[in-house]
Amino acid sequence: MDTKQKFCERMKEAIYWAKVRGARFNDAVAFAQGALESRWGQSTLSNLYNNLFGIKAGSSWKGAVAELPTWEYTSAKGWYYAPAKWRVYRSWQECLLDYSGIISTLPWYKDALLYLDNADKFLKALLPAYDEPGWAYDPNYFDSVKNVGKEIEKMGYIKWNA
Repeated sequence: MDTKQKFCERMKEAIYWAKVRGARFNDAVAFAQGALESRWGQSTLSNLYNNLFGIKAGSSWKGAVAELPTWEYTSAKGWYYAPAKWRVYRSWQECLLDYSGIISTLPWYKDALLYLDNADKFLKALLPAYDEPGWAYDPNYFDSVKNVGKEIEKMGYIKWNA
């Protein structure tokens, strides 16, 4: 089994477990974001700290923290390398539950919950809006996630419903 298949098998189980425990998100988007953000489970952040989505540890986070540098993007600076603090999880399942909690509680993500059955609309609702922050500021993020989602769909793990 190759790296991508291993990631998909493990992610399928983690999503099932999180959904049984009440997590709410679009499965295809979570699958594709997790694959993209974690480099198919091979990034240091996902491998050592079970953080699949690049979830940072802000001041409200009370759990363990890992400090690792990352690439950031702003329209003013473009891409630049910066230190960051990241949330640490005991498992991928715990990460998915937190991902769901973030989407459910932060007001700028709540619109995504209206589109649990539409991957395109769910993902668009996670992105920055004119007056709100978002999941990622990379101007190509939507296309990058969708392309990974389409790859996972071809592997037979998800259906990217748009």
